[in-house]
Amino acid sequence: MREGGWSWIVIYTTSDEWMARLIKAAMAAQGIRCKLDRSRRGDYIVSVPDVKELDALEVLNRVEMAISEHAMERLLEREGRSEEMRGFVRERREEPSPIPRAVPTAVEKVVIASREGVGEIVHYIDRGYELRVGPEPYYMVEESRWAEFTDFSAQRHEFSILLRTEYPRLYKWLKQNKLMGEFIRLVESTYRDVPPPRPRRESNLTLKQKLIIWAVVIAGAVGAFIALMIALSG
Repeated sequence: MREGGWSWIVIYTTSDEWMARLIKAAMAAQGIRCKLDRSRRGDYIVSVPDVKELDALEVLNRVEMAISEHAMERLLEREGRSEEMRGFVRERREEPSPIPRAVPTAVEKVVIASREGVGEIVHYIDRGYELRVGPEPYYMVEESRWAEFTDFSAQRHEFSILLRTEYPRLYKWLKQNKLMGEFIRLVESTYRDVPPPRPRRESNLTLKQKLIIWAVVIAGAVGAFIALMIALSG
């Protein structure tokens, strides 16, 4: 069926609903129209305008690559092969994203969620949601996509893949700082109650004090060993 000089073309078919929804979300993030249908046998069919076929296939390739890398990371992590994992996870090419954009200062805004040590989420009324987390420029999630974005936050695996694919700088920063879980809770706090962040215990001891403590501990252990040897020899 043709609409305005173009027609819908199927680019992906799967029996996995979350995969289909993930691809649909990735297309929307890149400004590509996309529709999700069901076949008679129950498969999910992802279609885009034929004029956007090449762009859509590129997005699809990035999603599949992100899933493969994520699966490999988890496998290596489970097997304790951390060194190999670090070698496998390559630096992703930074690409200009259509998501970050300046928002007029006159637009009404309100902070809808804040989490210590992570950041905050600001709602620009009728414009979108700014994720004030990680390095600037911050990402904006369009108003029409926010419900879908929060839905993915409840699905840890899918949400991680979505972030890696469409928000690469943010994903990299969260992984480096081990804040993925805290970021997910920040997003979840926009629609439900979540536990407060665990306080981070920071030691006030100086390096010199730590060395003294270790010296005392080692000296005590050596003294105990000498006393034991004397007792046994007697």
